Amino acid sequence: VYMKHSLKQSTYLSYESYIRVHFKPAIGGLLLRDLSPRLLQQFYNHKAENEGLAPKTIVNINLFLHKALSYAVNEGYIQSNPAASLNLPRGNKPQIEILTRDEQAQLMRTTYQHRYGVFIRLALFTGMRIGELLGLRWEDVDYRSNLIHIRRTLSRLNKINRPTDGNTTEIVIQQPKSQNSIRSIPLLPAVVNDLHAWASMQQHDKLIAGEAYVESGFIVTNPNGRFIEPRTFKDYYNEILNIA
Repeated sequence: VYMKHSLKQSTYLSYESYIRVHFKPAIGGLLLRDLSPRLLQQFYNHKAENEGLAPKTIVNINLFLHKALSYAVNEGYIQSNPAASLNLPRGNKPQIEILTRDEQAQLMRTTYQHRYGVFIRLALFTGMRIGELLGLRWEDVDYRSNLIHIRRTLSRLNKINRPTDGNTTEIVIQQPKSQNSIRSIPLLPAVVNDLHAWASMQQHDKLIAGEAYVESGFIVTNPNGRFIEPRTFKDYYNEILNIA
């Protein structure tokens, strides 16, 4: 009633998994009035100590529950929100393994040996996420100002209705994860040249494919002009890493 029609599909699926995987098996049979801060504290302690859930995951789960129970308070089902005053575990942020300068230089050299290496260079020069990269369209490139505009993401997500047979996932094109993610990124001259060269590659693909070619408008495309989904692009990236 409150959230389904205002959520991005990826957020909806996260909320649905919180309920299905965590809340429903453990406390799904309780009445709202039986929920207490102590009970929820024990629930989260168990998740951390016995199931090894990361602190950030527990915080995210409780943020979701707190929001849900705030509507229960508004509806008059309970007097106060039992998820409001809990002592949730705090963890250190995991160390992210980044490329050294030598590794980046080696990777850059290797990208010129692969059809899709141009997009590894684009990612290195702009910091785009993979979904943002694959969601780029030519209309997002402003050659006059040498800017590229991030307006959408392309992801493969579980279908909301979760079919029991057939394909359970689908490609979803939607706005980035937050308003701050909708942004414009300056392009260095080398990146602009790369994009011009890739546009020529697409024209070559079109000549080779003939009627099989699809004018999709996407920048990252296969030889038939269709977009490339994240897991396929990751395979290409792994090929480049292996060569490097």
